[in-house]
Amino acid sequence: MHWEAPIDVGVKINVDTSVLKDQGVRFGVVIHDLHARFWGAAVKRSRIWWSPALAESLVILYGVELGWRMRIEECVVESDCLFTISQLRSGEPEELEV
Repeated sequence: MHWEAPIDVGVKINVDTSVLKDQGVRFGVVIHDLHARFWGAAVKRSRIWWSPALAESLVILYGVELGWRMRIEECVVESDCLFTISQLRSGEPEELEV
């Protein structure tokens, strides 16, 4: 798999997380424009353990907040968590367990 430029807007925010029971949760965010120019990145670590679906939801929020602080008005957010993306697209997300 390789990075693909956003089609409809100029900026893509890629997010990912890892959940390890004995180490907690780690978030990662990378922002590029349609020319693959690097705009920024951030990582965050929490010793609290969350379910993978909740962690993926929170990393998306973290990525959007980072984009907002960078004054990005339009973007594409990319995540590899199909469940979370499906829930966001449905407009009727399920309650997630911690």
